[in-house]
Amino acid sequence: MRERIAGVYQKNCLGRTDDVNQANGKDVLSFSDAVRQVLKEDRPIRKNVPDLTVDEATEEYLEAKKVHSSSADGLRERIAADSLIVPALGKRRPSDLTEPERHRLKYSLHGAS
Repeated sequence: MRERIAGVYQKNCLGRTDDVNQANGKDVLSFSDAVRQVLKEDRPIRKNVPDLTVDEATEEYLEAKKVHSSSADGLRERIAADSLIVPALGKRRPSDLTEPERHRLKYSLHGAS
């Protein structure tokens, strides 16, 4: 399991999955065993942080997007963020942006207008 806790991504091994051996709910997990472990109340969870700056929110967005994007797309978005977004809006809170600024921020990474 991978999750962001206190601003840092952390990995936690829940157990092994195995198509040959019988799941025991401890060392060898079935899919439903793994889901139950992830949803347990006593595991660390990420809380919403409403006071992120645009720079911090952009960094989280780009980090999460790495999983679903090619390296070329990631590099293009990183360059756009570092040259267009962060210098102009980086230290501000998203809640403090005007509607036109939010629109430009929303569409600046993927090029739509």
